[in-house]
Amino acid sequence: MACSCMAEVPRGTSAMQQQVAIFIKYMLKTIKIVVKGKVQGVFFRKHTQEKAQILGVKGYVKNAFDGSVEVIATGDHSSLKKLIDWVKKGPTMARVDLVEIIALPIVKGFDDFKII
Repeated sequence: MACSCMAEVPRGTSAMQQQVAIFIKYMLKTIKIVVKGKVQGVFFRKHTQEKAQILGVKGYVKNAFDGSVEVIATGDHSSLKKLIDWVKKGPTMARVDLVEIIALPIVKGFDDFKII
């Protein structure tokens, strides 16, 4: 039975390239997301936690002293992309002005996604 993720690899690629693409897609990564705008006092952290848990992303979300929200997230590429896409919109009462994404060394040891 073929893996459904093979369809995302362009035609004409070798079997080795396909295997590497699949490995990269499912390899765990850690990122830091800084969200600026009206993101505190609007349940941004709670909604981010709920979305991360649905996606199977581990890590935490916290309010920063400058009024932004900081997210440290570990997950596979697809889940992190979905979390980033959601964070760019935020909950209905939020106003997201800027999202910064920084790649970090892999952080292991998160067993869930917490609000700090």
